[in-house]
Amino acid sequence: MEYSILEPGQAISETGVVYELKSLYDCFQGIKDPRKAHGKRYSLVTLRVVIFLAKLCNQDTPVAIADWARNHAHELVELLQLKRTWMPHHNTIRRVFQSIVDAAEFERLVGEYHQQQPGGGEQWAIDGKTLRGTRLLDAAKAEHVLSVYDVHAQRVVAQAVVAQKENEIVAAPQALQQVAVAGKIITGDAMHAQRAVSADIVARGGRLSVGGEGQPRALVPRY
Repeated sequence: MEYSILEPGQAISETGVVYELKSLYDCFQGIKDPRKAHGKRYSLVTLRVVIFLAKLCNQDTPVAIADWARNHAHELVELLQLKRTWMPHHNTIRRVFQSIVDAAEFERLVGEYHQQQPGGGEQWAIDGKTLRGTRLLDAAKAEHVLSVYDVHAQRVVAQAVVAQKENEIVAAPQALQQVAVAGKIITGDAMHAQRAVSADIVARGGRLSVGGEGQPRALVPRY
């Protein structure tokens, strides 16, 4: 007799992990693993989930990611249904980025995951902030990013770094290109009422609202 342990909205991986559809685990299923089976302790999906969670905790280097994973081993074993308690070595994580996963592709998939999560609203805000704890010892300033923020869900759906010799106006198109703006109301400071950015948002099905003197006002672009 055949039977299934899966519930509606669930799937099972090649390694026997039961996961929810549209979950983070499901999001990282797309890229084929080129590694040979011999000597492979962790699936590529497991490695990507560990890297993603570590990055959410501001761990960006392979060593920092590996240390974070080791410190959270028990939680990760339960979450990812692992058979072992030891975590990936930093050299394993480094090889993932060097020969398997493109960093830009990784960021794209993470962005898609954030956008598809339930509970989002139609109003997105673009705003720039200087990130605390990102200033290097010899750097002149800390890292400044422009974020696309889902106001209802209180979730960042995309970011673009603002270079030291640039401003937020330059970064706005880069951040907005990472997201699907159709059906969304995009709000921002008055500096973002730029013709090119406004035209792109409208052409992709979005709407605009630009703040001025502390009060938002509707912006109707004329081209």
